[in-house]
Amino acid sequence: MLLSILFLLSASLFRVAGQVREITGTVKCATGSLPGALVTVTTEADDHVLAYAVADAEGHFALKVAEAAQGPRFIHARMMGYTAQKVLLTPDHSEYAFVLAEASVMLKEVKVRATPISGAGDTTRYLASSFARENDITLADVIKRMPGFHISADGRIKYAGREISNFYIDGSDMMTGNYTTAIRSIKHDDVGRVEVIEHHQPIKLFEDLLFSDQTAVNVTLKEKAKNRWVGVVEAGGGVPRLWQVDASAMRFAQKVKTMNTYKGNNTGRDVVGGGTSGGGSAREVIALPSADNPYLERSRTLFNRSHRLSLNNQWDMGRSFTLTPCMELFGAETESDAAETRRYYLDDGQTRELTTRQSGRRRLHGASPSVRLEANTRRMYLSNVLTSDIRRSSGHTDAVGTYSNVADGQVDGAYLRNDLYVLFRRGRRVVGIKSAIEWSRLPQRLDIRRAEAEMGERIGASAFRAQTSTSQMIGFGRATLSLEEGFSYDQSAFQSDLLGGIPGDSARNDFCYRTASLRLTPSLNIGLTAWKFGLSIPADFRHSDYIDRLADRSYIDRRL
Repeated sequence: MLLSILFLLSASLFRVAGQVREITGTVKCATGSLPGALVTVTTEADDHVLAYAVADAEGHFALKVAEAAQGPRFIHARMMGYTAQKVLLTPDHSEYAFVLAEASVMLKEVKVRATPISGAGDTTRYLASSFARENDITLADVIKRMPGFHISADGRIKYAGREISNFYIDGSDMMTGNYTTAIRSIKHDDVGRVEVIEHHQPIKLFEDLLFSDQTAVNVTLKEKAKNRWVGVVEAGGGVPRLWQVDASAMRFAQKVKTMNTYKGNNTGRDVVGGGTSGGGSAREVIALPSADNPYLERSRTLFNRSHRLSLNNQWDMGRSFTLTPCMELFGAETESDAAETRRYYLDDGQTRELTTRQSGRRRLHGASPSVRLEANTRRMYLSNVLTSDIRRSSGHTDAVGTYSNVADGQVDGAYLRNDLYVLFRRGRRVVGIKSAIEWSRLPQRLDIRRAEAEMGERIGASAFRAQTSTSQMIGFGRATLSLEEGFSYDQSAFQSDLLGGIPGDSARNDFCYRTASLRLTPSLNIGLTAWKFGLSIPADFRHSDYIDRLADRSYIDRRL
């Protein structure tokens, strides 16, 4: 009898344990997978969790559920910032796909008493609300009151007297150094804390190999500012027909972050900047005609229309990869009208008077697209940044008086650059490659017309630069020994031609300069708690040559 009972009990246990189902599936959102999403299987009343799993980096999950007579069961997928989904678990389905919609989460109100300043290790945290005042609007208004901080007139941040190296928003460096727009656009009441990270090493695989004396700032946003659009609009007007608008719209979600800004005015404030060339090594020779008054403030003497639209996005692509495309669109036009009378008193007692009435117009339009692909882990670092700039600048002046003339000028700038930096680490050994390729072109022209003559100038300037290097590094305690080998090539070309007044081609020139170099740099770095010691012994071999058509000669130089 006892043997029969034991046999029946063993058979029952085997039957229960043997009926186990494996449930698999994916959890995604509209833009891709959702790593870290929680998947649970519960009873009908949701009061008992039978199994659970966490989605991996690709959004996949797998869990096992024992078949038992608990009645209807449901499988749930949920994640902070997204609407949860609940599906009936059926016997004929073993794979489920969830697509969660983003949603704001209203947290219960709590009262937390936090100290204004706290710290741990190399990180100091400032509670933003403790430094805010009634009339503050943006984050910049609050940061300037925090001890140790200083914000310059152009929006650059210094901490303890030194400019910060990186600016992060919830750990994301989406602004790539152009953080002045962010601190003047983010509302201060959307910020929880401002963190100062001293001895910051932006490349993670170097954290325990290379000592860093850089300082970074990380801004942590409140939950209410995430997964929803927020913005700031500042607008003003005056007479006669004056206007100024500064607007920003931003949204910070887990997978996609966006910050868009617009600045425009006709009050004389320049929001474009960058000059006429837009970057690169090509030389700008021609000064565009302008009727600017050198004796008075620019904003008081020019009638302008200036616009700048900045579109910044960052996408989390999974596997620690992020893609950051950006676009800058800008345009500016200034007009001026001035009259001037000059009297010259000569040694013989005579007086010479020069009168001029001059009107002028300057225009600048262009675009600066860029895209950055980055992966930053403890074993691998990849950064590829492609930047470009295309712009056209023109100027016109019409002077009437003692020396009447009309001048027209134009500069077309084209610039393209790609920076690649790849590092791999194994143990305390690091190997890497770095490459930078840059090209720029600046065709320029200037025409001057007078009653008795007409003259012109044509300039063609271009430049190409390529730099490539490899590096190896090994760490010994607090010391690192590294070796870098590199090759670089530079070429600059310059063509010029004067039209009118000079016969033949004696005013035409074609100049080209080229240089190539090889370098080898061994170095030793030792990092202590507050000190950094470094020793490097660079060796460089350089070959240069240039050709000058007007001088009818070439030149070669080799140096070690």
